[in-house]
Formats: sequence, C-alpha cells, structure tokens
Amino acid sequence: GVPAYYRGLTIGLIGVFPYSAIDMSTFETLKILYSRSTGIEEPGVLALLAFGSISGTVGATSVYPLNLVRTRLQAAGSPGHPQQYTGFRDAAYQTYVKDGWKGFYRGLVPTLAKVVPAVSISYVVYENSKRRLGV
Repeated sequence: GVPAYYRGLTIGLIGVFPYSAIDMSTFETLKILYSRSTGIEEPGVLALLAFGSISGTVGATSVYPLNLVRTRLQAAGSPGHPQQYTGFRDAAYQTYVKDGWKGFYRGLVPTLAKVVPAVSISYVVYENSKRRLGV
C-alpha cells in the first residue's frame, strides 16, 4: 500500500545531513588549503572540478553504507530483491552476515561514477554564481 512508498525515508533523510556536511566541509577545506599554498584566492575551473571530485568522493563513500541499507529496505520484497527485513538493523545485520563489511560498499563504483561529475560541475556553477553575484 501507500506506506511502501515511504519505506526507508527516515534513514534517507538522516543520511542527507552527514553527506552534505562532509561534502561541503571537505570542499571548503580544500579551497582554503589551495588558496594558502598558492596565494590565489579564487581557484580556477580545473581546481574547483578537482575539489568537487574529492569532496563528492569522500562524502558519498562516507555515507554509502547507510544508503545501501536504505536502498535494500526500499527494494525488499520486490522481484529483484525478494529478501525481507524487519527494519534498518535487520537489513544491516543480514548484509554483514552475508557479505561482511565489504557488502556495505557493493555498488560504490557506479555511484561514484554518477556523483563525482555531478558534484564537481555543481561546485563550479556554485562558485561562479557566487563570483558573479558578488557574494
């Protein structure tokens, strides 16, 4: 029924905050370190792309286990994932029992293939927008 559409929503919302905090703080730290080491206050496009790639990778990798468990909860009982879980802890436990700690990172590479360019481009647009607006 309708509740099935919201399965994993709470854990998904919880995962957004640490991802954003890790991603943004990593990006800003890299930008500050770059400015201190080069004396250039406004990094160029290639530097921003590199900082976005690193921050996106760190952020996505940090919260990936949480996202994997959330996805398994959402997909539980579907034809592609017939396994059932009683909740978040059960999904995490069954993942660990079946695959060990590596199981929590299954599918990370395709996720990074999507996240890294998206985050990098977003930060270039964000930084250029800030410059043009004088913020």
